[in-house]
Amino acid sequence: MPSGGQNLAKLDGQRFGRLVVLRLEKRENGKAYWLCKCDCGREVIKTTQLLRRKNKPVRSCGCLRKEVTSKTFSKHGFSRMAIDKVKATFYRKWKNMKSRCENHSNEDYRHYGGRGITIEWDSFEEFHKDIWDTFIVHVDEFSLKQTTLDRVDCNGNYSKGNCRWATWSTQVENRTLSKERRVAIAKKGWETRRLKVKD
Repeated sequence: MPSGGQNLAKLDGQRFGRLVVLRLEKRENGKAYWLCKCDCGREVIKTTQLLRRKNKPVRSCGCLRKEVTSKTFSKHGFSRMAIDKVKATFYRKWKNMKSRCENHSNEDYRHYGGRGITIEWDSFEEFHKDIWDTFIVHVDEFSLKQTTLDRVDCNGNYSKGNCRWATWSTQVENRTLSKERRVAIAKKGWETRRLKVKD
């Protein structure tokens, strides 16, 4: 076992959800890394911070999230084929958001990244963790085609506190767009009813 300081918390044998700490694996950059065994049999290495943090601590090797996701799909009645389509669409929402904010070649960049709109999620994993469940609920109620990523404050950034899932009609009404831009959106089939544009 790697040597550690006197103030190192002793987690050997402690349980954190489905994880049981086996031993201290290493210390690096002031952090302690623990070898843990999950109830499913898989062994993983986690830091003290991940195991003991108050906000969403690690509780499994990853199997727990998979089970929760599976139960969520089952609850809302998605078939296997539908699940694959929903997952692909969710990932596409992430990619399209990044393109609008970071790709200067994107035709919509001037409305997003060009106006200083940024993404406050550092990774797809964080994006998934924060708004995946609400995405599924919205899809179940309004359909996949009518589920769009909308910012409550259209001048604010993409973040958990400023994003919601909305139908196309709700999103269009919330945008600060010119009459020309709104007509273009309507022509693309994003709006299902006739738009009354007042500029």
